[in-house]
Amino acid sequence: MRNVLGGNASFRRDVFDQVGGFISGIGRDRSTRPLGCEETEFCIRLRQQIPGAVLLFDEQAVIWHRVRIDRCRFAYYRSRCYAEGLSKAMVTRSVGAGDGLSSERRYASRTLPAGVVRGVAGALCGDAAGLAGRQQS
Repeated sequence: MRNVLGGNASFRRDVFDQVGGFISGIGRDRSTRPLGCEETEFCIRLRQQIPGAVLLFDEQAVIWHRVRIDRCRFAYYRSRCYAEGLSKAMVTRSVGAGDGLSSERRYASRTLPAGVVRGVAGALCGDAAGLAGRQQS
């Protein structure tokens, strides 16, 4: 995996000694815009500087997170998507476009086309919902 999720991430102390800490200017601060990606930038930098490093994901780890009501509105979602783009730009400036956008490039070149093919194939087989991106039940 390219990077762990920051909500419940931990790293060995010696990794910080080798790679450095989190870069200031990336991630959440006192800004009203919900920026992020500090863990993404750190993990990419870790893999760049320690190529054999292993990042583990424990699927049994659980994070209970209360979501404020204002975050359930479209306006917050739109703002969060915009902020995600700003955050990705900061990460890319820090670690380079090749590594900074590798996950997005893979999604745009593999996952999206595969979904389109599935939808068209479904529509050709009589599933009218296929072109809408949904499968009939």
